[in-house]
Amino acid sequence: MSEDTFIQEKFGKKQPFKVPADYFEHFADEMMAKLPEEGAKVVKLNARKPWKWAAGLAVAACLGGMIFYLGNSLGNSTEEANSFAAMPSQNTNYNDDFDDMVDFAMMDVSDIYYACAMDD
Repeated sequence: MSEDTFIQEKFGKKQPFKVPADYFEHFADEMMAKLPEEGAKVVKLNARKPWKWAAGLAVAACLGGMIFYLGNSLGNSTEEANSFAAMPSQNTNYNDDFDDMVDFAMMDVSDIYYACAMDD
């Protein structure tokens, strides 16, 4: 059973809404009579407001200065970077430590693969 036949059986063919006689013939005249006589107000969309530009530039300059100041004060200067680079680290070669650990555990490559597979 289609929707149309179901609706017609349930409600019939009676139209619930009525349009007044000659409604669309006089519609345009009635609408024009309701409009105001004076023209619409013109609003400029591109009104220039220099104080907004100035405020935006001031905020950008403050943020840029703050980022520059914080970057230099947190140890990103060249003297401090060079002094840190000159210090020897305690554990320079991690591969040697790993090799020593594997030798101590007496594991070969197949044992390491097996251990990694069992962790998953």
